[in-house]
Amino acid sequence: MSSHEIIPLDRGHLNEILDIEVLSFGSPWTEVAFLGEFVQPHSFTYGVVSLTDHKVMAYIVFWLLEDEVHILNLAVHPAFRREGLANSLLTYLVDVSQKAMCRLVFLEVRPSNLAALRLYESFGFVKVGIRPNYYTDTSEDAHLYTLFLEDSHDY
Repeated sequence: MSSHEIIPLDRGHLNEILDIEVLSFGSPWTEVAFLGEFVQPHSFTYGVVSLTDHKVMAYIVFWLLEDEVHILNLAVHPAFRREGLANSLLTYLVDVSQKAMCRLVFLEVRPSNLAALRLYESFGFVKVGIRPNYYTDTSEDAHLYTLFLEDSHDY
């Protein structure tokens, strides 16, 4: 039996999300950024929460636009890393994407984020491009990764 579940997150979870965000990124999203995502009809935030205390352990923010999904943010609280939570969120996202008849899932990732690169590549994401100087805090390029969901349609 699992000790956690994946649920939609909202403003009520914001403080927990922000705590994870600050612990996870050198240039974390702001409260305003998350609040903006909560009100967009194409934006979704899901989290892994503990069944015992209902605390947010990890989250993912993504856009569902037409037949594409864009992952904007994915983070796991440092205390819960290496427990498969990011894997669970990505599995959930791929399932949602296929049910929505999406063609692809894409994201930008720092080339220095080796753990994220390994995770995405293990799901079948492939590098399809580079966005030069994408990250304003370091001028680091972003690698554009795409997961093609050919199996989700009957062509």
